[in-house]
Amino acid sequence: MERRAEVILQESGLELYKAITDRVRKVLVEKGKKGEIFDVESVVVFGYGDQKDLEVKDEARPQLVVLVKPDVSEEEVRNLILGKEGRRIYRNTVVVVCPRKNADFYNLLSHAAKIKAAEEIKSSIKEYYENYPEDIREDIRKIQEKRLENYKRQIEDELDKHLLSTLTEVAYPRMESGRDVVKWTTVSEESSALIPRVEVGLKDKIKTNIEFRDLAEFLKDNQNWDLVEGKTPYKFKDIMNTFYTVTSAPLTTREAIEKALKDGVESLDIGIKMRTSEKREELYWKRIGPENGANIPPRIDDEAEILPYKVAAELLKNTLLDKSGTRREEKAIREVWYEVEFEGRSIRLEDLIHEKEWERIIKWGKILEKEREIKTGFMLSLKPSTLTVKEGGQVKIEIEVKSIDFYDQQVEIEVNEGTVTPKTGKPPFNAVWDLGVFETAGVHTFKIRAVGEDRTEVTSTLTVNVEGAEEEIEVRKLEAAHGGAKLDQIEVKDSETFLMAVERLSKISRKALVPKMEIVFGENKNIVISCKDINSSQAKLLAQKLR
Repeated sequence: MERRAEVILQESGLELYKAITDRVRKVLVEKGKKGEIFDVESVVVFGYGDQKDLEVKDEARPQLVVLVKPDVSEEEVRNLILGKEGRRIYRNTVVVVCPRKNADFYNLLSHAAKIKAAEEIKSSIKEYYENYPEDIREDIRKIQEKRLENYKRQIEDELDKHLLSTLTEVAYPRMESGRDVVKWTTVSEESSALIPRVEVGLKDKIKTNIEFRDLAEFLKDNQNWDLVEGKTPYKFKDIMNTFYTVTSAPLTTREAIEKALKDGVESLDIGIKMRTSEKREELYWKRIGPENGANIPPRIDDEAEILPYKVAAELLKNTLLDKSGTRREEKAIREVWYEVEFEGRSIRLEDLIHEKEWERIIKWGKILEKEREIKTGFMLSLKPSTLTVKEGGQVKIEIEVKSIDFYDQQVEIEVNEGTVTPKTGKPPFNAVWDLGVFETAGVHTFKIRAVGEDRTEVTSTLTVNVEGAEEEIEVRKLEAAHGGAKLDQIEVKDSETFLMAVERLSKISRKALVPKMEIVFGENKNIVISCKDINSSQAKLLAQKLR
């Protein structure tokens, strides 16, 4: 066996290289397991004797290239990862693993030769025992075959270990100083399979647990895409392609990006619009009804649009206003409208959209569907029925009286505050309710009543929210209700809390300006670092350095 292996080693160089190249696929993953990023299907193996100019398909998916040959050049690896002359489109997808410098390929080829010798001898083992007595010939052959199988298995295990200890150099794409570069790392020998070993070595490049805020921050920094506060929708496939093309991005999976975006929907920072199986468009964002919360999609397809919450609010508003209004049924008129409950107030949607930051109120408020049945008489509508003014602001409301079927009697309008012009009329007619100037801050509620000559009566309510001058309040915790307020000062008492504060501020807005920051430390508090007009990212960096 050993002599035959020596002959094969001398005569079958390329064939043995092919054997060890094929053997690599046996050590990619442990049985029943798969990698975080790579799987067996995403691995490309090149061996000694393959074409001179190796190429990997330019595809939007992670690929692991294994080079099973000596003397791999850095230029060859760079061309595989970034493409010749840097022409690869999906530049953040290819990782290369290759042999360490001065790897012992003779040892690998020797093992491959022994395996081939064992296979040859096993295939012709009957010839060796033809002259043996017939009653023992078969038993001897089986014993020898079993010994050959055990020998072959032992050599294969040794070859696998040698392959893993040889393939230790990993190259991957990275961005440095605004340029795409190839970085190298040496992987450890802790794992018994190649893919998990490579992935452990790439722990600083691989990220499969991505928070939505980190995703949004990355896209804002690298693409200038504002997923949360922006006004532009982005397709899911374009977000995925960013992770495949931008080398500053981590290596990740579609599942990780989908989960991060679903978390964004759950926090109502984004909405998702996509076609359902019935080919109709559906908005996944905020639920309607007392249960409130988010409507999260079961999956996200390539053509799905990722909507900043203001865009989602606009779409939802249009949908709900289209559903609002009156419709005739058999014996009555049914009116449907939507109200938003927020901070103890209930505002009709058609009134809310005229207020500043109405999208934010819809985001944090509770949207309820309302309806009523009107069987006879007339309808009374206020436009608006809820509004917000500053102290010193004047309020005038439009009143609309419309008949149901045919109502031709006089209707008189009565109010407990202000004046109505005209006070009477036959439906349909309009009037103006003048409540004058409001000097007192707070929420003011007024009743209005319309009475027909036949004593048919309809009532409604007007809510006026009068905003006072700015006041400074001190809170221990920021809540959603503080949205839109000016953050004047953050006071912390230790370095840990300080770091948490600036990290959170940086995530909320990387452009947030810190007008003044003072850090006092030392036994006698005699060391003071004072900064003026720095942005939140700089404050975060300073906090990390001082930690």
